[in-house]
Amino acid sequence: MELIIFVLIGINVVAYFIPYLINFSGKYGDSFTNFLALGWKSNPEIRDGEYYRLLTSMFLHGDFFHLLFNMYSLYQIGPAIINLFKPSGFAIVYFVSGIVGSLLSYFFNSNPSVGASGAIFGLVGALGAVAIVTQNYGLLINIFLILVINFLYALDPIHRIDNFGHLGGLVTGFLLGFILIFTRAL
Repeated sequence: MELIIFVLIGINVVAYFIPYLINFSGKYGDSFTNFLALGWKSNPEIRDGEYYRLLTSMFLHGDFFHLLFNMYSLYQIGPAIINLFKPSGFAIVYFVSGIVGSLLSYFFNSNPSVGASGAIFGLVGALGAVAIVTQNYGLLINIFLILVINFLYALDPIHRIDNFGHLGGLVTGFLLGFILIFTRAL
C-alpha cells in the first residue's frame, strides 16, 4: 500500500475526530457541526472569497459511516490507480477530481456539503477510462454496477447526498484517466 493513501486516510480520520478533542462552540451549537461549518462547501462563503472550502470539504465527513465508507473505498480503489498511474497520477486524479466535484456542487447545489466522495468518484472514473482503453469489459461492468448502486442510494432524500459533487468527480477522473493513459502510453 502506498504512503499517499495512508496519509489521506489519516488526514480524514484526524479531521473527523478533531471536534471531539477540541471544543468548537459557535452558532450551530454542537462542536462537531461547528467544526464542519469551518470547512464545508458553503456557497455564500465561497462567493465571499473562501475558496479553500473547495479543498477542505474533501477532508470532512458528516458521520462515522460516511467516513468509513469513503476511506474503505479509497483503500480499495487507490492502489489500482497508483499501480496504473504512479503516485503522481493518483494525486492529480484525486485532488483535481475532488476540487472539480466541489465546483460542480457549488454551481448546482446550494446546500453545504462535505466528503471525499468526489475525489473517490474521480478514481473510479479514471479506472473506467482504463477499462475502456484496455477493453476490460468485466471491469467496466463492475464500475457501472458500483455507479448505479451509488446513484440509486443517493436518490434517497434522507441521506442528503451531493450527486453534483459525485458527478463532477467522476467525469473529471474519467477525462484525466484518458489524458494520463495517452500521455504515459499505458
